[in-house]
Amino acid sequence: MEQAFRLPGVDRVEIVHDELNVASGGVPRTLGFTRAGRRPIDPPSPQGTGVGVVWRLRRAG
Repeated sequence: MEQAFRLPGVDRVEIVHDELNVASGGVPRTLGFTRAGRRPIDPPSPQGTGVGVVWRLRRAG
């Protein structure tokens, strides 16, 4: 995350994964991201629902 926040104008990082891929939710959770909602994924993954879970981490301070 440090590298992303060094870029000018970057105040948050988002991770999106298909809601059926529950294991992928462990990555952002472990890194301190907060679940921010759901949104359509376009194009949907072949084995997914087309609905993405959005995780967000904001720059400190």
